[in-house]
Amino acid sequence: MQYKKLAEKERSCLLLFHSQRTSPIGILVFKNHLTAEYAQMKSSTNHNLANSLEIKTLMLMDEENNSGKGYGSLLLQKAIQYGCVRGATTIHVTVSQLVPQSIKFFLKNNFTIAHVWKDKYKRGVNEYLLVLDLHS
Repeated sequence: MQYKKLAEKERSCLLLFHSQRTSPIGILVFKNHLTAEYAQMKSSTNHNLANSLEIKTLMLMDEENNSGKGYGSLLLQKAIQYGCVRGATTIHVTVSQLVPQSIKFFLKNNFTIAHVWKDKYKRGVNEYLLVLDLHS
């Protein structure tokens, strides 16, 4: 497996490539700096997000052919490594109830549901804040 990192001011992106393919297998996007909304959530959850790495996107390309092969876990491990190098104490991601397979993936990988927003982006749809404590 090979990774290619792309960075801009606000976000960084890692593309996961199989050594025998030219198109990426998966993508990981994370914020370079914590969004103020999450930095201020310390009092509303049991997790301190003041020093957290925020995952914006973790997805597989061609999910039908690439799912279940460990590629998502490889991308998540890269996020964890990056968070540890950066000195983050937690990693967090927001996932919609409309993507239950993503919620299941993060829960399987030791994330916990730290907060639920009702109607945050769309009426009748819950958004879940999932957090991984890097020092537990």
